Amino acid sequence: MSVGTFIQPDHLTQDGSAYKLAIKNSTMVMSRLAAAFAPHEQDTPDMTVRVDAGYLWVDGVLTEIAAQNSATITAPSTNPRIDRVVKDIATAAISVVTGTEAASPDAPDIPDNKEPICQIALETTTTAIDNTMITDERVTPVPSAESSWPVGAVFQATVATDPATLLGFGSWQAMEAAKDISTGLLMNFEGSGATMMDESPHVNVVTAVGNATQSTTQKKFGSKSLALDGTGDYLSVAANPLFDTIFAANFTIDFWAYISTVTDRRYFASYGSGNNGFGFLIENTGVYLGFYINGSAANWVPWSPSLNTWIHFAVVRYGGNTLKLFVNGVLLGSAWTNASSGAAAGTPLKIGTSYAGTQNLSGYLDAFRITNYPRWTSNFTPPAAPVEEIYQWKRTA
Repeated sequence: MSVGTFIQPDHLTQDGSAYKLAIKNSTMVMSRLAAAFAPHEQDTPDMTVRVDAGYLWVDGVLTEIAAQNSATITAPSTNPRIDRVVKDIATAAISVVTGTEAASPDAPDIPDNKEPICQIALETTTTAIDNTMITDERVTPVPSAESSWPVGAVFQATVATDPATLLGFGSWQAMEAAKDISTGLLMNFEGSGATMMDESPHVNVVTAVGNATQSTTQKKFGSKSLALDGTGDYLSVAANPLFDTIFAANFTIDFWAYISTVTDRRYFASYGSGNNGFGFLIENTGVYLGFYINGSAANWVPWSPSLNTWIHFAVVRYGGNTLKLFVNGVLLGSAWTNASSGAAAGTPLKIGTSYAGTQNLSGYLDAFRITNYPRWTSNFTPPAAPVEEIYQWKRTA
């Protein structure tokens, strides 16, 4: 097999003869790869397949392989059939693997020590094999989206939209939604009155204290939110070793807040105790937003809240020593002055108050969530809906 030396054709720098020669030689080089063992119909189609010349590299020796014809293939007698043309990995000699006749036939298995060349789709009426029946298998094609989701496959999403709409094909049966195990606490406040429910997979026990209740007066999502009047109202989440683990490593606390008034220090959440825990709060009549750890400021930024409007807050720890504060998806500050949260084991998590149950938040909270990884490390768009579950469907057709 003759072959040229690859030279990139360039009509701007090469004269006519050099340009044509570059095209010829470069095409010869590229066709050495593209045409090696390429399957196709015969010049006059019959019941054989033509396989172009190729080359074989065995034990340090490059061997040129001449073009080959397959053995004569017979048409199926009662149902369609798919045959395969394969080549030996040691000799490159081709052979035909005969499939099984069926109303919807499958290609036969590839024998050991063989490589696929092509599939041939045969009908009972086939008298000559043409290119429309041949599927080149030398390079595995990228599967279509539909073939990637066969009948019986399970599709998951964080939105409750049928996959037929999302993907544009198939029939799907809704399955029971799965919980996101990375979520340590999820409160959407859609329950009744003071009966609070954690929607995370861990189902923490949450107790309403004072007049804390779920109210329809204000809400960011759904029909209700947590209402706190600022005078002894808060939530207490029962002690759980899970929180010790989460807060000692990477984590995210995020939620929406509707702040009614700010006087002195007001807490969004706290854990542990003043010198052995953390607190996320507004400080000094709304002059600062801060995160305390072990009684000192780990991250403290100037910030004044807009009252009576929904605001998204997020605290993110990542990399072991970086703590970031976000408001409405905008980074306000990054800092860290303590090696760990240091929270006392066996203490409750509190929402809307300090460790001592004082300096309570006045307003509303919604979509309060704690997760065990850093959701955001730079500016982001706040969630447009609470992610409650991972929805699942099974393809049925």
